[in-house]
Amino acid sequence: MNSNPENELDSMSVGHAGLYFSDDETMEESVVKMTKVLNTFADIMCDIPLGLKDGGKTLITCEKGIKAFVRDELAKKQNHLPNSEIGVWIHYLTEGIKKDFGRSWEDMPRSIRPKPTKTERAAVSGKRIISKAEKNELLDKLDMKYYANDISAGVITLEQAFASITEALAKKNELENAGYYLSPNKTDGLKAFDWQKVVEDSVGNANAAQLYKKHKIEVVLPNIMKSFYENDKRIKRSICKDMMNSILFGTAFKKVYASGLKTYGYYDEEEPTGGGPENFDVKSMEDLLKYLASQGQENMVKELKSSYTINATHLIKIKKPGMMKDRWLCFDVTNKKTGLRQVMLLGKSGSLLTLKEEN
Repeated sequence: MNSNPENELDSMSVGHAGLYFSDDETMEESVVKMTKVLNTFADIMCDIPLGLKDGGKTLITCEKGIKAFVRDELAKKQNHLPNSEIGVWIHYLTEGIKKDFGRSWEDMPRSIRPKPTKTERAAVSGKRIISKAEKNELLDKLDMKYYANDISAGVITLEQAFASITEALAKKNELENAGYYLSPNKTDGLKAFDWQKVVEDSVGNANAAQLYKKHKIEVVLPNIMKSFYENDKRIKRSICKDMMNSILFGTAFKKVYASGLKTYGYYDEEEPTGGGPENFDVKSMEDLLKYLASQGQENMVKELKSSYTINATHLIKIKKPGMMKDRWLCFDVTNKKTGLRQVMLLGKSGSLLTLKEEN
């Protein structure tokens, strides 16, 4: 029997039943060959373009019983399938193309795209989901000690305690899947991320966040290039306002407007009569530095390029009286000659603070 999966694939055909083999093969030979072929499809090629969101219309003419089954039994029932008739058709078309040809769409078709949960929608809009007290109680409910007194007093059973822990864990997972971080610190509310871990990972040092904490710095938007400029999703309203309250406001007009915050507007080249401020487009760190140079920071940009390695670029706030309102652009850098690390903070008005790590 030929041991080359590609040659075996050539001996197969595609028909209404999918992939099949010649009639002179034994069942054992067919199973072995099928396994090898399927292994070649382990990595599906997502290279089929979707094209425009609307306009692709196809009329499906079929027996009434088929339509009724798809509409009433598949689309309307609580299961793993999409809840629309077109979604079910596209789902099985997608799976069939994967199975028979090892290919799929470049992007997820709208009709089968998972719908965001209530928590995920709230995360995008910036609405508060749970209070600090509720966050702390949720974490407490994950510990059996929380229920010990009530169990001893007969208020609840052990089974009820386990059920409560399971429910709390599901809620915690839901929040984390929506992009939140539940800090064990009682004084912290629900966070969008674990900023201390972000700092530590970007520097490669478990103590890297100490410099931030020493000067009461908190990251409000980590790794700006990835989190904002390279992010194609809607940006949270709170982050939009943070960006507009920083020196980076000139680079954020377009994305802030597209995320639903219409207050600031922007100049759209396709609709020039609408007016508005022109947006400085940033697609790379080089673009970001060019923008800062255009804001009167030529010397800082020159120094960054010549003397430092940039570990990360964050948006931060300084938790000190009189400094809470502004958002600062933070360059976490390492001196190329000395190897010493420091953070350079640039305020909206152009003021510069440099905080150095001790030897």
